[in-house]
Amino acid sequence: MSLHSFYTFASRWLFSTNHKDIGILYIIFGGLSGVIGTLMSIIIRNVLTVADNTVIINDNFQLYNVLVTGHAILMIFFMVMPILIGGFGNFFVPLLIGAPDMAFPRMNNISFLVITSFAFIISSVYACRIRSGDRVDSIPTFK
Repeated sequence: MSLHSFYTFASRWLFSTNHKDIGILYIIFGGLSGVIGTLMSIIIRNVLTVADNTVIINDNFQLYNVLVTGHAILMIFFMVMPILIGGFGNFFVPLLIGAPDMAFPRMNNISFLVITSFAFIISSVYACRIRSGDRVDSIPTFK
């Protein structure tokens, strides 16, 4: 893959101001998040199938809490909302109202790049909290 073909790919997809391209990116991102969330759901269900199942969690019960909370946040905020609001909203709303493009196309692209970076940041936070005993929902405990 040459540098020119990478630049062509990046300018077509990552720096695009076309509402259809950004809508497709949201749908692809939501689909990938859905695959990761489904894998987390499979791990959660595998832990729940057998009593005292320590094969997957290996006596680390904080991992189960992190998986459940991470699965919920991933599926809601990084699958359902990007597909429904970002994907279908960017793809269909301008077509339905007859607009040639979005009102602020650069802001539309930046919002996609921000949500993908937030997904990376939040997943790295959950990956760091697997070993510690911190609560993953960031709610302070009352004593």
